Amino acid sequence: SKARVSLLRSSELDPKSESTWLWLASISEYPEELLVFLTNVLDLNPENQRAIEWTSATRSLLSKTFVQRGIDAADESKSDYSIQCFNQALEYDPANTMAWLWLASLCDSHEGKITYFERVLTIDPSNEAAIAGLESARYEISQRQLTEARAAAVAGNTAEANEFLDAIIAENPDSEDAWILRAHLAQGFDVGPEAPAAAALRGAVRQRDDRPHHRRPRRRLDSAAGG
Repeated sequence: SKARVSLLRSSELDPKSESTWLWLASISEYPEELLVFLTNVLDLNPENQRAIEWTSATRSLLSKTFVQRGIDAADESKSDYSIQCFNQALEYDPANTMAWLWLASLCDSHEGKITYFERVLTIDPSNEAAIAGLESARYEISQRQLTEARAAAVAGNTAEANEFLDAIIAENPDSEDAWILRAHLAQGFDVGPEAPAAAALRGAVRQRDDRPHHRRPRRRLDSAAGG
């Protein structure tokens, strides 16, 4: 405590003393205060290797601390405070994948979840939780768009239905349901290379050819061709 008093007095007399700030950091008991002292060191000397390494380790520790606080808050159903903690964790360490994953789990929208999962994968491309979560979120969005496309089709809004289908197919070219619904919406079933119904059905058939028990699109295409 006496050293602290003397060092603080020294910092007042000479705010540009790199050594003073580093000594204050060495006796600090609070990580947040420690970062302030280390920041002062680095403001004076950005090349101070000890301060650089110490700062990195302290920020990582604080980030993990806030993640744990966020998890505890989530377990207690304190969602708002939990989100606040995870965001605080990311301020200290933007590469904390656990914080990003928890924010994804607490996000209300699938679009938001995708943003968080993609952020995780930029940090850790092989993160299995993010890969699975991203696939799930994209599937849910696709299903929602498919429901909206069907509703538009039932209401006779073919153009709107096709817009939804375009979005689904652009994101997932393997969507059988989207191709089949597009075939239902297409006008005519001639088999010319530009025939909309035939093209849509071929898209569905391409997805089903490897599964022999699914034959409906193939039969319908054959029928359209008169075969």
